[in-house]
Amino acid sequence: MENKIWLVNIDGTQNEKISECENAICSGLVWSPDGNSVAYEHISLSGDNATGLPTLWWIDLNTGVDKPLFQESQLPGANPRWSPDGKWISYATSESVRLYNLENGESRTINSLLGTSANWSADGERVLFRDVIIQDNQFITQLFIYELSSETLTNVSPDIGFENILAAWSPDGEWIAVVRRDLSVLRGDQVWVMRADGSDARAVTDTPAVLHGSLNWS
Repeated sequence: MENKIWLVNIDGTQNEKISECENAICSGLVWSPDGNSVAYEHISLSGDNATGLPTLWWIDLNTGVDKPLFQESQLPGANPRWSPDGKWISYATSESVRLYNLENGESRTINSLLGTSANWSADGERVLFRDVIIQDNQFITQLFIYELSSETLTNVSPDIGFENILAAWSPDGEWIAVVRRDLSVLRGDQVWVMRADGSDARAVTDTPAVLHGSLNWS
């Protein structure tokens, strides 16, 4: 069950082991924006620490230090994402999306039933994530944006006739691509684009009985 983390050039040369991941499963690696650090999920397989829950670790590639991100090493966390300026890391727990400032230790908690990963806008001022609302005893997935400066949370796609399954910011932060499911249709979903405030929403695919995923902008 063990694995290790390696660093390798794109051409396959200079294989370098950067973490033994001893008695652990390591996954979900994400680069820091400056390329000097890697954050990842760490599931311990040994002793009292073998809870089965992921915790967050990070590797400083300049010093080789590989250690838990938090002083409380067993604090659960998954799906780490760096802010564009590298000052914040967002991560998910079973009941929230959390933001942690690496410079001053500030922590923010955004309550969330799904506890999914957050997507940072290009300017680092907003995070986009999915959560569910309950309507007529039905769970419906919606898109929410959290503003760091105002600490406000907004549902950008409140139409309960659709579920929003996956989403991705455009590089300029002006648009959001989203996989949406029309709840009146029995099977399949479509790719849509909308402005960051939810306006000008339009479908860009029209293929019946197909599931879309892994959205990425050029």
